[in-house]
Amino acid sequence: MYKYRIIIEPLAEEDIIRNAEYIAYEKKSPKTARSLLKGLRKEIGSIITKIIKFFI
Repeated sequence: MYKYRIIIEPLAEEDIIRNAEYIAYEKKSPKTARSLLKGLRKEIGSIITKIIKFFI
């Protein structure tokens, strides 16, 4: 079985954090910011599943 890793570059991670902070503090919606981060993690995890299904 192949092993895959997804690497999030530092600049991309900074953008994600900056966007979440903007939503949480400027838009005063910390719940939405948490939801955004949770959704991104879920989607990133699903990329590996999609890759594996593609090769099967």
